[in-house]
Amino acid sequence: MSKKKHGGFELTDKQKSEIAQLELASLAAQAKRVEILRKAARESGVTAESLDELRTENGQPFVEVGRVYGGYRQAVSLGERAYFCRPQYMPEGPGCDWVIGEPVERQYDEIGVLAGSAGTRYYCRICGQQIGEFAMKHS
Repeated sequence: MSKKKHGGFELTDKQKSEIAQLELASLAAQAKRVEILRKAARESGVTAESLDELRTENGQPFVEVGRVYGGYRQAVSLGERAYFCRPQYMPEGPGCDWVIGEPVERQYDEIGVLAGSAGTRYYCRICGQQIGEFAMKHS
């Protein structure tokens, strides 16, 4: 029976298989969660496949202003904003499309002894995937 060191203890093949099954089930549950959130957001009018379909609470259209310093696409309409949700490093990947509001901002600092960066990462408030980053590179 093959055993693998794992943090100071060993797992049997059966235990490794059970853990792998749990990880797959967790990924499937997360994908279903995102699917439900995206559907609810679309049905409520918070997201739209195209910018032409997206409207403010007053029925006004949005106009794309291009990419902002975080790298994600943004649109505006009479003081309201919207952003385009696509994975930052996979622009053709799945996303929530146009979302009314602003993405979630999270500061990060990954500066090590020799290299790294710090800045702000931007995440979709519907699905949680990273859609942009504004980094100050250090080396």
